[in-house]
Amino acid sequence: MKIVKVFTAVIIMLMITQRTQAGVFSIVNGGFENDGYIADITAHEPDGWSDVNIPAGKFAGWVSSDWVTSGNYNLTLSSYWYVGFEANDIAMVSQEVYLTDVNEIIFDLKLQTYPFDKVWDPGKRTVLVMIDGVEVWNSDDYQFPLNGEYREQVIGVDVLDRELHKLSLCIRADVNETSTSVDRLYYAHWDSIEFNCHCGGSGFFLEDFSRDCYVDMSDFGMMANVWLNEIASEDDPNNRYNLYRNDEIQPYGTINFFDYAVFPGTLDVNMPDLKVFFEGWLNKIEIDNEYNLYHGDDVHPRLIINFPDFAIFADRWLQSGYDQDY
Repeated sequence: MKIVKVFTAVIIMLMITQRTQAGVFSIVNGGFENDGYIADITAHEPDGWSDVNIPAGKFAGWVSSDWVTSGNYNLTLSSYWYVGFEANDIAMVSQEVYLTDVNEIIFDLKLQTYPFDKVWDPGKRTVLVMIDGVEVWNSDDYQFPLNGEYREQVIGVDVLDRELHKLSLCIRADVNETSTSVDRLYYAHWDSIEFNCHCGGSGFFLEDFSRDCYVDMSDFGMMANVWLNEIASEDDPNNRYNLYRNDEIQPYGTINFFDYAVFPGTLDVNMPDLKVFFEGWLNKIEIDNEYNLYHGDDVHPRLIINFPDFAIFADRWLQSGYDQDY
């Protein structure tokens, strides 16, 4: 029982540690206020938007007060007139962002043409939002003619990883055109680009594997199911259960107590039940013992209170239990 008591003490000690929140990352300079007026964003990239791709002679981009919905400045992307285009010519500005906590991307947009009597033709120009080069939103769903203001446009986001992703604002030519057929300028004015994050804006705890804005034993059960699994590989170098990222101590990339030490600071637990459960930890027991939750017992060692039992225990955490059949 000495090992069991030590194990239980470690569990309890870890569970009273400080809560740790996942970092919520906001978009940088989503209102384009940080630099003031920029005549040409290819010469001076807006703060945060360090990746600017504006094909010379076909498109232009600037930061000014042409159309603002908050603050004093906005971003404008424009395509020229009386120049030739090939289908899929595109201009874009991008920044790298973390999307783990993001529920929605929200932005304001105005579409405009010149001369004013020539309206935006959705068959020739499209405004896009891309993530990692993949189109996640476009302006083609707007009702023709497209000229007008579009406030608080919303793009749903569902990203589980903790990697950086490339967010791009774009204007694209959709067809081949000769210079003589391009008889209007197209302007896309962007402003107030922001993230709406999960869990009331605070973002997910790192340990909220189920992404329901609570860290409870359902999450603990998910971790127990991968306990001691080797997860370090080229295919999955950032497994979400790998909470201990330093991994300077062997075994590298294994779900173990280094990860567990990060986990319980956010856990809402019923300590008496947990204590009773771990009093039988790794003890040999009868097959019908109440803590032998894993009745299959096809995993060695048989008839031992271990992580297969723990995974089931965790899945039932804080449920009433009266209608549960273990």
